[in-house]
Amino acid sequence: MDLITVIVPIYNVESYLSECIESLVEQTYNHLQIILVDDGSTDESYSLCRKFAVKYSEKIMCFSKKNGGAAAARNYGLKHALGKYILFVDADDYFDKNMIKAMYDDIVKYNADIAYCGFCFLYRDKVIYDKVCITEIECMDSKKALEYITLPNGLSVTPCKLCRKEMYEDILFPEGTTQEDYIVAYKQIEKANKVVWNPQPYYYYRMRKSSASHSIKTSIEEVRAVKYLVELFEKKYQELRLCGYAELCRHVIKLYAMYLYSKGYQDEKNILEKELRNLLNSKFYKLICSPLDIKWKILLLVMKINFYIGKNLMIALYNGKQMRRTYENWWE
Repeated sequence: MDLITVIVPIYNVESYLSECIESLVEQTYNHLQIILVDDGSTDESYSLCRKFAVKYSEKIMCFSKKNGGAAAARNYGLKHALGKYILFVDADDYFDKNMIKAMYDDIVKYNADIAYCGFCFLYRDKVIYDKVCITEIECMDSKKALEYITLPNGLSVTPCKLCRKEMYEDILFPEGTTQEDYIVAYKQIEKANKVVWNPQPYYYYRMRKSSASHSIKTSIEEVRAVKYLVELFEKKYQELRLCGYAELCRHVIKLYAMYLYSKGYQDEKNILEKELRNLLNSKFYKLICSPLDIKWKILLLVMKINFYIGKNLMIALYNGKQMRRTYENWWE
């Protein structure tokens, strides 16, 4: 039985940490090395880590470091990883007891480099299941996997991914960003020979406003991550360029509509308007030929003719005020 290393970056999550760790300890696949990396928490998170490390000393290693962000904590954990496979999880989430076994079985069965499983959102007392474009397990090459990411209801590269350890040999998490896992995932998929996706929702992803990955301000990082994907398509997968442009356009317009109804965030509004105008000026005809839905193409046409009228149409179509209210109230 192969050793799997599970790395848990931790920062001020004392209310959720026990549930996370217990759901890892109770996994049906039990040949695990669980690395808890406290990133300078100011609550009782590190005390909880130490208690679990004593209670489950055969599985759990506990470390504490100066606060440096999630990426730095992930990279720190990698230095101590002994497993053949690596899994990162967020410390405020929890997991079905069969999650790791299912991903391990998939990665072995298909001789894949990366295995993903499905997830569902935890919204207060509700469980909301993610809608994806596949209904059964699929194994694919890197090109097909990258294409599936850009589809409407496309596959998500976070948060539930089991990788061969060598996939991290020359790919570390870029420190100082809030969406570091997206770009790392894109690089790893590009590097992989095979990727297997299991739509079964084993991962319970908690929507929490104070989490770094859920902040309204950090959503701008998602656009930068998608731009990296577009650049990858332009360099290596020319036939996927239109898919990349369409995905970037969807991100920019939805975020721009939301920000227009948010107080402050002027820098983000300016960045998104600049991105949108750049798309209209340099990629308009490519977007019209892309797999965008017809309503997006009509919106782009109106914006191309008159940006001000198009901006108001965008707000009406995507109800930016409601999007903002949903975004801000979604998390606990």
